[in-house]
Amino acid sequence: DGAAQIDIALATGLNASGYGGDGDMGGLGTGGIASAAARNGGTLNLGDFISISADGESGDSLLNDGAIGTGGSASLNVNGGTIAVAGYVALFAEGEGGNANSATGGAGIGGRARMSTFGGSISVGDFFATTAEGIGGDGVSGGDGTGGIAGAFAGVGAITIGSSVSATASGTGGSAVFGHGGTGGAGIGGNAFVQAQGTLIEDGSIDVAGSAGLVADGIGGSGGSAAESLGIAAGRGGDGRGGVLSTPNVADPAFGSGAFVLAWGDRGSLSFGGDVLATGSGSGGQGGAGDGPLAGGEGGTGFGGTAQVGLFVGGGDGSVSAGSVEFTNVTAQATGSGGAGGADLVLDIRTGIGGDGIGGNAFLTSRLGTVTAGTVTLQGGAEGGLGATGGDGTGGQAGFLTGNNGTANVSQLEADASGSGGTGFDGAGGAGTGGDAYIGFQGGTTNITGNALITANGFGGLSTYANGGNGVGGTADIANFTAETGSATIGGDAIVIANGFGGGALTADFTGGNGIGGEAFLLTQVGATLQLGSAQVVASGQGGSGTSADGGNGTGGLAYIEARDSGSSVVIQNSPQTGNNIFTQSALLGANGIGGNSNGGDGIGGTGTGGAIDILATSGGSVTLPAIGGPSGFVRLLGRGQGGASSVEGGAGGTALGGIGTIDVDGGTLVGGPLLFSMFAQGGSSASPTANISGGAGSGGERYIVVQNGGTLTASFPGGIVGGAGGNGSGTGSGGDGSGGIASLEVIGGTANLVGRSIIAAQNGGGQGVNGGDAIGGLANLVVDGGGVINIVADANGLAELLVGSSGLGGAATTGVGGDARPQRWLAAPAPT
Repeated sequence: DGAAQIDIALATGLNASGYGGDGDMGGLGTGGIASAAARNGGTLNLGDFISISADGESGDSLLNDGAIGTGGSASLNVNGGTIAVAGYVALFAEGEGGNANSATGGAGIGGRARMSTFGGSISVGDFFATTAEGIGGDGVSGGDGTGGIAGAFAGVGAITIGSSVSATASGTGGSAVFGHGGTGGAGIGGNAFVQAQGTLIEDGSIDVAGSAGLVADGIGGSGGSAAESLGIAAGRGGDGRGGVLSTPNVADPAFGSGAFVLAWGDRGSLSFGGDVLATGSGSGGQGGAGDGPLAGGEGGTGFGGTAQVGLFVGGGDGSVSAGSVEFTNVTAQATGSGGAGGADLVLDIRTGIGGDGIGGNAFLTSRLGTVTAGTVTLQGGAEGGLGATGGDGTGGQAGFLTGNNGTANVSQLEADASGSGGTGFDGAGGAGTGGDAYIGFQGGTTNITGNALITANGFGGLSTYANGGNGVGGTADIANFTAETGSATIGGDAIVIANGFGGGALTADFTGGNGIGGEAFLLTQVGATLQLGSAQVVASGQGGSGTSADGGNGTGGLAYIEARDSGSSVVIQNSPQTGNNIFTQSALLGANGIGGNSNGGDGIGGTGTGGAIDILATSGGSVTLPAIGGPSGFVRLLGRGQGGASSVEGGAGGTALGGIGTIDVDGGTLVGGPLLFSMFAQGGSSASPTANISGGAGSGGERYIVVQNGGTLTASFPGGIVGGAGGNGSGTGSGGDGSGGIASLEVIGGTANLVGRSIIAAQNGGGQGVNGGDAIGGLANLVVDGGGVINIVADANGLAELLVGSSGLGGAATTGVGGDARPQRWLAAPAPT
């Protein structure tokens, strides 16, 4: 204190740990208070390392519940002073519950282990490590483990660390290892942090030369085994909960929980020379083992918590906005993983139900100041546990956010909030549901020089002897969500995906899961701007399949691009060069539905239903699509349906239904190149030429182009009709029918500049078979009203034409009757002279 200076050349250790003894009732272990501090101009110089411990470890109990182990307080801090450590700094405040041979293990509660400055400085020559774990004791049932508070905080002043940082505040539940049938203990993550604050007039900073790892995970303990001879069922695995911001921390209720690498946006600053990981994930414990006819225990639920990195507003008023955070590469992880169901150890199969996984919240935020990073990875996904029936996996949130005039400059971004169902054995695969993955740039500026991958997929789980699980896409987007302008620029590929994939069924007489697309979009409003090097915005669905099972249904979701309000714009410079698979089909915008193939069961391929795709330029907003097509020569906008194929004798291809597509230029502007705008439906075909299989029906969708209220459209539509094609049959199977479809162009008080050839058509075709499928015409519609104008403009080759019509072509017959067809009708408007 005061002007005093203390120099210690040797290693320094401070220990205020408490250890309980073993007995019929184990003794309590409670950590005390161990602290080193420099205040009011004082100086502490340490020539080697310093280790400060305040652990609490309880003794084991023979007859009673395990005793509680509680961590104390281990700290190194300055308040107007200086601390210099030549070596490393290690702080310990663990709480470990005692084991219990005949009852429930003791709870383990982490304490407080932190290094902090409130004016002055701390320098650490080597690494900084701190832990405040809570570890539950083992028992007939496991004790709960709850993490405390561990980290480094610069309120005012500076902390410099010469190597790496690790801060652990995990909670680990004890396992049910004594006796039978007990429940695993819950694991609850605490608060692991590296934070810099500052005030409106003073800086707070932390500089780390190396990497940083912050862990606030929750890990459930394993359940107890079954005992057939005693009639005791297997126990459930404990839940695992990552630390959650909204949950008061047990070591200090003034703080929430989670993993945080944050600086206040006014005058806080952080910098790291190595990679940074902040994780607040949850993992459920495994269910207890089964015994004979008694099934294994259910896996515990895994709940993702909170992991946040970057800048936040904090307690300032935003008047300075000089905060900064510099990462090399950074990962924020808040995943949820369900525990596996308990196993039959003799048969070596899972007989317990898999636990559910529920994703948490993983964020990078840049508010007030500037965040700079290389690769940013945000993980808020979830995975169900495997078991007799697979557990469900439900994604959480993975968000990259700027606001309050903050700026983010990064090289690459991956944000994932996908959900995956667990694998089932003799029960269904678990359902997989995507969460929310996004870039939000309201009130801020986002610059990504490379690629951005934003995914919120849903993957249904497989099943060996039952149906596959359903997969439902979540929401994936790049947008300014609120009425605050902002800007975002992505120099590379912007991949925004919310697909749904049905899980496979691996045995005859069962069905693959349904795959349902979610919602994927780009949105600007109130004058915000979004510029992308290229883009794929896809919300497709694919039904599951299997080696001997029926195919599941696939249904497209909603994919759209929207710019609304004056000055708002979306600019996409290039067509995607990759993604030529069944889900995306090289589309810039896609919501396809693909039925799963049938390889068994009743032999009917899954139904494929196209979703909805929209491009909206309204109220002064503008959308600019690529002027040059991709590998196919087109800018592809797809809402197609594709029925699943069949390889089963006597079966049939799946039905296909086209989706609904809308281009609405309502008082706005849309400019694009050659647009392939397709709502086509292709019925499933035979996949076995020697079998007797019929083709599935294809029914076309609806495609609307509307230019109204002073809007202006400049593009060409050389391909991408609506309509349906029946699938091809084989053997004695007939071809499927092709029918329907609406293709419409309406110009009402607006201007449409159609460059080169544009086609407004509904075309249908019957499939080939012993009897050809029928072709039933659709509707082609052209309306010009309210002073609307269509200009047919010659392209570079002098081509200028508008083709409007509906046609049908009956399917060819191999030995029977060819399909019927409605007469073809075309209207053509030649180029103006």
